[in-house]
Amino acid sequence: MLIEYTDPQGSDAWLQSRRGVITGSRFAVARERVGLLDERQSAYVAMVQAGETRQSAATAAGYKRIPSAAAVVEALAGGCTSAPSATAISYAKDLARERCGGLTLPAHQTLAMRIGSEQEDAARGAYELETGRLVTECGFFCTEDHEFGVSPDGLVGDDGLIEIKTMVSSETLFRCVVDGISADYIDQINGEMWLLNRAWCDLVLWAPDLESIGRALTVRRIHRNETAIDELVRDLMDFSRIVNDYTAALRGPNEE
Repeated sequence: MLIEYTDPQGSDAWLQSRRGVITGSRFAVARERVGLLDERQSAYVAMVQAGETRQSAATAAGYKRIPSAAAVVEALAGGCTSAPSATAISYAKDLARERCGGLTLPAHQTLAMRIGSEQEDAARGAYELETGRLVTECGFFCTEDHEFGVSPDGLVGDDGLIEIKTMVSSETLFRCVVDGISADYIDQINGEMWLLNRAWCDLVLWAPDLESIGRALTVRRIHRNETAIDELVRDLMDFSRIVNDYTAALRGPNEE
Protein backbone atom coordinates (compact mmCIF):
# COMPACT_ATOMS: atom_id res chain seq x y z
CA MET A 1 0.00 0.00 0.00
CA LEU A 2 1.37 3.40 -0.99
CA ILE A 3 0.67 6.90 0.25
CA GLU A 4 0.58 9.68 -2.37
CA TYR A 5 1.58 13.21 -1.44
CA THR A 6 0.50 15.86 -3.93
CA ASP A 7 2.05 18.93 -2.33
CA PRO A 8 3.84 21.33 -4.73
CA GLN A 9 7.42 20.31 -5.42
CA GLY A 10 9.82 22.20 -3.19
CA SER A 11 7.16 23.22 -0.66
CA ASP A 12 7.66 22.62 3.07
CA ALA A 13 5.02 19.88 3.01
CA TRP A 14 6.72 18.22 0.02
CA LEU A 15 10.09 18.30 1.76
CA GLN A 16 8.55 16.93 4.95
CA SER A 17 6.98 13.99 3.08
CA ARG A 18 10.44 12.95 1.84
CA ARG A 19 12.38 13.32 5.08
CA GLY A 20 14.11 10.09 6.03
CA VAL A 21 12.76 8.29 2.94
CA ILE A 22 15.05 6.40 0.55
CA THR A 23 13.97 8.07 -2.68
CA GLY A 24 14.05 6.82 -6.25
CA SER A 25 16.51 9.43 -7.49
CA ARG A 26 19.00 8.12 -4.90
CA PHE A 27 18.45 4.38 -5.40
CA ALA A 28 21.65 4.18 -7.44
CA VAL A 29 23.57 5.87 -4.62
CA ALA A 30 22.10 3.42 -2.09
CA ARG A 31 23.44 0.54 -4.20
CA GLU A 32 26.97 1.91 -4.63
CA ARG A 33 29.64 -0.49 -3.42
CA VAL A 34 33.42 -0.64 -3.50
CA GLY A 35 35.60 -3.73 -3.70
CA LEU A 36 37.43 -4.88 -0.58
CA LEU A 37 40.14 -6.66 -2.57
CA ASP A 38 42.89 -5.00 -4.56
CA GLU A 39 43.86 -6.24 -8.02
CA ARG A 40 46.39 -8.84 -6.82
CA GLN A 41 44.10 -10.11 -4.10
CA SER A 42 41.22 -10.47 -6.56
CA ALA A 43 43.45 -12.42 -8.96
CA TYR A 44 44.65 -14.70 -6.17
CA VAL A 45 41.12 -15.41 -4.91
CA ALA A 46 39.83 -16.06 -8.43
CA MET A 47 42.60 -18.60 -9.13
CA VAL A 48 42.07 -20.45 -5.84
CA GLN A 49 38.33 -20.56 -6.46
CA ALA A 50 39.08 -21.94 -9.95
CA GLY A 51 41.01 -24.86 -8.44
CA GLU A 52 44.62 -23.65 -8.26
CA THR A 53 46.59 -24.49 -5.14
CA ARG A 54 47.09 -21.56 -2.82
CA GLN A 55 50.84 -21.58 -3.35
CA SER A 56 50.65 -21.61 -7.15
CA ALA A 57 47.92 -18.97 -7.12
CA ALA A 58 50.01 -16.78 -4.82
CA THR A 59 53.05 -17.09 -7.08
CA ALA A 60 51.02 -16.35 -10.21
CA ALA A 61 49.48 -13.29 -8.53
CA GLY A 62 52.92 -11.95 -7.65
CA TYR A 63 53.10 -12.83 -3.96
CA LYS A 64 56.21 -14.23 -2.28
CA ARG A 65 54.01 -16.00 0.26
CA ILE A 66 50.36 -16.98 0.53
CA PRO A 67 48.35 -13.81 1.35
CA SER A 68 46.58 -13.83 4.71
CA ALA A 69 44.80 -10.48 4.78
CA ALA A 70 41.41 -10.60 6.48
CA ALA A 71 39.61 -9.58 3.28
CA VAL A 72 41.23 -12.45 1.37
CA VAL A 73 40.38 -14.99 4.07
CA GLU A 74 36.81 -13.71 4.13
CA ALA A 75 36.50 -13.93 0.33
CA LEU A 76 37.80 -17.51 0.22
CA ALA A 77 35.30 -18.46 2.93
CA GLY A 78 32.50 -17.23 0.69
CA GLY A 79 32.11 -13.90 2.44
CA CYS A 80 31.41 -10.49 0.99
CA THR A 81 34.05 -8.95 -1.25
CA SER A 82 32.53 -5.45 -1.37
CA ALA A 83 31.20 -2.81 1.00
CA PRO A 84 28.95 0.26 0.69
CA SER A 85 30.74 3.21 -0.86
CA ALA A 86 31.54 6.35 1.12
CA THR A 87 28.74 8.14 -0.77
CA ALA A 88 26.23 5.45 0.19
CA ILE A 89 27.29 5.60 3.84
CA SER A 90 27.01 9.39 3.85
CA TYR A 91 23.49 9.12 2.42
CA ALA A 92 22.54 6.52 5.06
CA LYS A 93 23.74 8.83 7.84
CA ASP A 94 21.76 11.75 6.41
CA LEU A 95 18.61 9.62 6.37
CA ALA A 96 19.22 8.43 9.95
CA ARG A 97 19.57 12.02 11.10
CA GLU A 98 16.33 12.98 9.38
CA ARG A 99 14.51 10.02 10.94
CA CYS A 100 15.59 11.26 14.35
CA GLY A 101 14.08 14.69 13.70
CA GLY A 102 17.29 16.31 12.54
CA LEU A 103 17.98 18.41 9.50
CA THR A 104 20.44 17.72 6.73
CA LEU A 105 21.79 20.29 4.34
CA PRO A 106 19.36 20.89 1.48
CA ALA A 107 20.48 19.45 -1.83
CA HIS A 108 22.22 22.04 -3.95
CA GLN A 109 20.20 22.68 -7.10
CA THR A 110 22.61 22.41 -9.98
CA LEU A 111 22.08 24.18 -13.28
CA ALA A 112 21.08 20.85 -14.84
CA MET A 113 18.48 20.27 -12.11
CA ARG A 114 17.02 23.75 -12.50
CA ILE A 115 16.78 23.51 -16.29
CA GLY A 116 15.32 20.02 -16.00
CA SER A 117 12.58 21.28 -13.68
CA GLU A 118 11.82 24.21 -15.96
CA GLN A 119 11.61 21.98 -19.04
CA GLU A 120 9.48 19.19 -17.54
CA ASP A 121 6.10 20.49 -18.71
CA ALA A 122 7.37 21.13 -22.24
CA ALA A 123 8.87 17.65 -22.45
CA ARG A 124 5.67 16.06 -21.17
CA GLY A 125 3.63 17.94 -23.77
CA ALA A 126 6.01 16.95 -26.56
CA TYR A 127 5.76 13.32 -25.48
CA GLU A 128 1.96 13.42 -25.56
CA LEU A 129 1.97 15.06 -29.00
CA GLU A 130 4.48 12.58 -30.43
CA THR A 131 2.98 9.38 -28.99
CA GLY A 132 -0.70 10.24 -28.64
CA ARG A 133 -0.58 8.95 -25.06
CA LEU A 134 -2.06 11.05 -22.28
CA VAL A 135 0.06 11.53 -19.19
CA THR A 136 -1.46 11.88 -15.72
CA GLU A 137 0.70 14.02 -13.47
CA CYS A 138 1.21 12.59 -10.01
CA GLY A 139 2.87 13.31 -6.69
CA PHE A 140 5.31 11.58 -4.40
CA PHE A 141 4.45 7.96 -3.64
CA CYS A 142 5.75 6.55 -0.38
CA THR A 143 5.47 3.18 1.34
CA GLU A 144 3.37 3.18 4.49
CA ASP A 145 6.46 2.74 6.66
CA HIS A 146 8.10 5.73 4.93
CA GLU A 147 11.04 3.55 3.97
CA PHE A 148 10.97 4.01 0.17
CA GLY A 149 9.45 6.59 -2.14
CA VAL A 150 9.33 7.58 -5.81
CA SER A 151 7.99 10.52 -7.82
CA PRO A 152 7.68 9.65 -11.52
CA ASP A 153 7.07 12.42 -14.01
CA GLY A 154 3.71 10.96 -14.97
CA LEU A 155 1.55 7.85 -15.24
CA VAL A 156 0.35 6.50 -18.58
CA GLY A 157 -2.78 4.33 -18.58
CA ASP A 158 -2.87 1.45 -16.13
CA ASP A 159 0.51 -0.04 -16.99
CA GLY A 160 3.00 2.69 -17.86
CA LEU A 161 4.83 5.72 -16.56
CA ILE A 162 7.32 8.26 -17.86
CA GLU A 163 10.60 9.58 -16.55
CA ILE A 164 11.83 12.82 -18.11
CA LYS A 165 15.51 13.71 -18.34
CA THR A 166 16.60 16.96 -19.95
CA MET A 167 19.90 16.60 -21.76
CA VAL A 168 21.74 19.62 -20.38
CA SER A 169 25.20 18.04 -20.47
CA SER A 170 26.59 17.23 -23.92
CA GLU A 171 28.34 14.21 -22.42
CA THR A 172 24.99 12.89 -21.18
CA LEU A 173 23.37 13.71 -24.52
CA PHE A 174 25.84 11.60 -26.48
CA ARG A 175 25.81 8.75 -23.94
CA CYS A 176 22.03 8.52 -23.66
CA VAL A 177 20.68 9.74 -27.00
CA VAL A 178 23.46 8.88 -29.45
CA ASP A 179 24.89 5.74 -27.82
CA GLY A 180 21.54 4.60 -26.43
CA ILE A 181 22.76 3.95 -22.88
CA SER A 182 20.07 4.17 -20.18
CA ALA A 183 22.12 2.85 -17.26
CA ASP A 184 22.28 6.29 -15.61
CA TYR A 185 18.58 6.10 -14.82
CA ILE A 186 17.77 2.40 -14.67
CA ASP A 187 17.73 2.04 -10.86
CA GLN A 188 15.31 4.92 -10.53
CA ILE A 189 13.09 3.56 -13.29
CA ASN A 190 13.10 -0.01 -11.98
CA GLY A 191 12.28 1.35 -8.54
CA GLU A 192 9.29 3.23 -9.90
CA MET A 193 8.01 0.15 -11.73
CA TRP A 194 8.54 -1.91 -8.57
CA LEU A 195 6.66 0.35 -6.16
CA LEU A 196 3.90 1.36 -8.59
CA ASN A 197 3.56 -2.12 -10.11
CA ARG A 198 3.92 -0.82 -13.66
CA ALA A 199 4.83 -2.90 -16.72
CA TRP A 200 6.87 -0.30 -18.60
CA CYS A 201 8.43 3.12 -18.45
CA ASP A 202 9.07 5.50 -21.33
CA LEU A 203 12.35 7.28 -20.68
CA VAL A 204 11.86 10.72 -22.23
CA LEU A 205 15.16 12.29 -23.26
CA TRP A 206 14.58 15.96 -23.95
CA ALA A 207 16.96 18.26 -25.86
CA PRO A 208 14.82 21.19 -27.10
CA ASP A 209 17.84 23.00 -28.57
CA LEU A 210 18.14 20.20 -31.16
CA GLU A 211 14.65 20.62 -32.60
CA SER A 212 16.07 21.87 -35.90
CA ILE A 213 17.66 18.47 -36.60
CA GLY A 214 14.74 16.44 -35.24
CA ARG A 215 16.52 15.30 -32.06
CA ALA A 216 14.58 17.31 -29.48
CA LEU A 217 12.66 14.27 -28.27
CA THR A 218 13.88 10.71 -27.87
CA VAL A 219 11.62 8.13 -26.25
CA ARG A 220 13.06 4.84 -25.09
CA ARG A 221 10.68 2.14 -23.83
CA ILE A 222 12.00 0.17 -20.84
CA HIS A 223 10.05 -2.96 -20.01
CA ARG A 224 9.70 -4.43 -16.55
CA ASN A 225 12.54 -6.84 -15.77
CA GLU A 226 11.75 -8.98 -12.75
CA THR A 227 15.33 -10.19 -12.31
CA ALA A 228 16.69 -6.64 -12.27
CA ILE A 229 13.94 -5.51 -9.91
CA ASP A 230 14.61 -8.42 -7.54
CA GLU A 231 18.30 -7.47 -7.44
CA LEU A 232 17.40 -3.82 -6.84
CA VAL A 233 15.02 -4.69 -4.00
CA ARG A 234 17.61 -6.96 -2.39
CA ASP A 235 20.20 -4.19 -2.40
CA LEU A 236 17.72 -1.57 -1.17
CA MET A 237 16.70 -3.80 1.72
CA ASP A 238 20.37 -4.20 2.64
CA PHE A 239 20.78 -0.42 2.53
CA SER A 240 17.63 0.04 4.58
CA ARG A 241 19.14 -2.09 7.34
CA ILE A 242 22.23 0.13 7.31
CA VAL A 243 20.03 3.21 7.69
CA ASN A 244 18.12 1.57 10.54
CA ASP A 245 21.38 0.66 12.29
CA TYR A 246 22.59 4.26 12.07
CA THR A 247 19.20 5.50 13.28
CA ALA A 248 19.38 3.20 16.32
CA ALA A 249 22.96 4.28 17.04
CA LEU A 250 22.00 7.95 16.88
CA ARG A 251 19.04 7.49 19.21
CA GLY A 252 21.35 5.82 21.71
CA PRO A 253 20.48 3.14 24.27
CA ASN A 254 16.90 3.03 25.45
CA GLU A 255 16.36 4.60 28.83
CA GLU A 256 15.23 2.29 31.61
